[in-house]
Amino acid sequence: MVHDRLKHFRETYQHKYGLVTTVLEKTSTTILVQASIIEKESGFTVATGLAFEEAASNFINKGSYVENAETSAVGRALALMGYEVKKSIASRDE
Repeated sequence: MVHDRLKHFRETYQHKYGLVTTVLEKTSTTILVQASIIEKESGFTVATGLAFEEAASNFINKGSYVENAETSAVGRALALMGYEVKKSIASRDE
């Protein structure tokens, strides 16, 4: 799960990498978020992850589509960096 990977990432790499999320586009019903993992010393972007969510796509998104998009983008950025990838980039639950 993203929260486990993020916690471990922060504990292990908090001084080496920064994690920045940016809302690229938001409407009243959709959002597109980008998460970037950046090497602090050089400013080099190590990995990015994108996530798009629709507010009405499911019951959970009705109240949390913004948060879900950010979490998904972070999870994708971590996975695309190769951080704790087990079977795939994201699980069905993420």
